[in-house]
Amino acid sequence: MRRGLLLLTLFALARPAAAAPVHWPSWPSEVDRAAAPILDPSMESRDRERTAALVRLQRFPTPLIEEPLRRALIEDPSMQVVREALRICYLRRASVCLEPATAIYEDGGMANLRAPALRVIATDPRGERLDLLLEAMLDTSDTLRAEAAQLAGWAPLRGEALARTRRALLSKLSDGASAVRERAVTSLGLQGPGEGTLAIARLLEDPEPSVRASAAIALGRLGDAKATAALMRAIEGQNEGNVTRVMLAGLARLPGEEVAEALLGFLDNPPQGAGALTVAEAIGDRANPEPVLIDGLVDRLRDPGVEMAAHRALLWLGDAASPRLEQALARGLGPRLDAQVRRLLEASMPAANASAREPDWPGADDVRGWSDRLGIGPATRRMQAAAQLGALQPGWLVERAHGRIDRGPLEAARTWVFALAMRPGRVAFRDDVLVPWTRLAHWSLDRGHSQSDRCIAALALGRAEGRAAERIAADTLETLLGDTDPRVRACAALSAREVAPSLTALALLDADPRPRAAAASVTTADDLATRRRHLAVTDPSPHVRAVAARPAAHRLELVLGPRSATPWADPALWLDDDAVALGSRPSPWGLRALPDETSR
Repeated sequence: MRRGLLLLTLFALARPAAAAPVHWPSWPSEVDRAAAPILDPSMESRDRERTAALVRLQRFPTPLIEEPLRRALIEDPSMQVVREALRICYLRRASVCLEPATAIYEDGGMANLRAPALRVIATDPRGERLDLLLEAMLDTSDTLRAEAAQLAGWAPLRGEALARTRRALLSKLSDGASAVRERAVTSLGLQGPGEGTLAIARLLEDPEPSVRASAAIALGRLGDAKATAALMRAIEGQNEGNVTRVMLAGLARLPGEEVAEALLGFLDNPPQGAGALTVAEAIGDRANPEPVLIDGLVDRLRDPGVEMAAHRALLWLGDAASPRLEQALARGLGPRLDAQVRRLLEASMPAANASAREPDWPGADDVRGWSDRLGIGPATRRMQAAAQLGALQPGWLVERAHGRIDRGPLEAARTWVFALAMRPGRVAFRDDVLVPWTRLAHWSLDRGHSQSDRCIAALALGRAEGRAAERIAADTLETLLGDTDPRVRACAALSAREVAPSLTALALLDADPRPRAAAASVTTADDLATRRRHLAVTDPSPHVRAVAARPAAHRLELVLGPRSATPWADPALWLDDDAVALGSRPSPWGLRALPDETSR
């Protein structure tokens, strides 16, 4: 892990500054002049001048720069220039690049360009391009096989193409390189339910901890009860604490009373590397808790050894536990437990009703009170508390969040990260340390995390202050703007509003309305005023038009939707006319940019 964070830091520090803001040219020749070193061979420009020209071209919309990109890929002899063109092609999903990228990959003359070319190919893997992606999983290079396995999980695939890719990924679960096994099993999890449960379950015994953890996450996403026995055996085995935590979370996603009873057993006797509260958090993430699970937790409220863990598990389950708690209260549990269950029912009030009254928040200096609000209770309440704490921005918040991020994992630090994300001011950690920023970058890029968690980590990156920290944030957010999930791209657009405003402006050109709306809500640059007015009138999405017609602002407000009866399904695109739905866990949530007159 530390090695990966160090490499990410060094890579981020080596990146150039972000490009100038995207804008529409004022005259027809503006693009041609910027692209002259690439389009005019008579100029005899140097490699760095042509690379700089590509960087300048990022200011313009994709349709206007397609020809320079194509020419750079086909004609330029410099690996540096071609690599930069491939990077822009991947970020913009430019279809004009597909054919030349395929030629570069098949030629193989410059081995260092094969992986960047493959990324472009994977943005539209149909026909011959799908064959190349699958063949790359058989390459002699461990690095290229790992890259192909990862891209297969991100690629937009359906029908027979998806089935072929799944079979190829299953064959990579026995690859000799651990990075290939890890990325292959992660991609299988991203593809969702399907064949391969037992093959993935065998990786729970892999010698590499990262592979075991990725297998557990994938099994949870597949939701196949056939994995129950294997996960239970793995949890009882010898594992690092973070791997055990992930395995418990994967088990909690599987259906069946057998799983519920196993989780109660682990609550009584926590496995090695995990405590009762870790088990309680896994239980609290269970989408449809069985009556036997709720009854078992209520019974354990009588046991001083596990009372706190059982109480927190019921709080985390929130309104999903309410019907069974009401039945238990009706039966009568004794004076002490009756009072405790009543408090649980009050705390588990659905967010829609809870928002009708102003919560009684702790004072700004009440560190213990805020730690409890961010650590216990229904997940929606904890998010509300984190947003409120971020808005208060007390002096102790950054230091506390730093400690939570350092200890990780993201699941345990989630609410503290969200509090940082909602903080109006920028953040510099003590001694300008970069490790928290690289860890946030890693979490936001890790597709093993839920889309909601990746969004939260990406939003926190936008609070970075300091040259090195801002470069890490800008580089990561630039990559996230090329993510396949439009909600992640929308989060990147919101996050970049201060650390890399050029990236927020770039999101105005996104094909999906959610990143466009997110970018339009916070884009304040004067040279984009015309573009905003254009979106307000001509954008095909009424939501984008509504957002673009309003004054832009930097302050964000949390918007919660009702908890879904099917939490695994995609949420609605919008929570109301001007709030993009960014996450679905624990319930649909999004952010609204408040106009200046509202925020004062």
